[in-house]
Amino acid sequence: PVHGRSTWHPAAGRRPTLDDDGAAARRSPSFVPLRYGLGDARYGAKYNAFARKLDARLRQLGAEPLVSRVLGDAAAAGGVEAGLGPFLASLERPLGVDVKTT
Repeated sequence: PVHGRSTWHPAAGRRPTLDDDGAAARRSPSFVPLRYGLGDARYGAKYNAFARKLDARLRQLGAEPLVSRVLGDAAAAGGVEAGLGPFLASLERPLGVDVKTT
């Protein structure tokens, strides 16, 4: 999507640092990615493609997510918001906060 270009271009251009085994070296990230993708499963293989590609690239660069990625689905019964409550609830423990998801 056009709106994702400002996020994708900086991540896509940077090469991961490799350790002695040729694996991406783990660094302390300056940020911790939280990924809640917005998509529509009716697009098939393109469903949440940007969120999935960005997630893979951030991991390649050494970022370690705080919680698991969630992919919202406009075609699901609850729409893209259906997974938002559980996603926010999963942040409670790592952030040490009480997230209200009513």
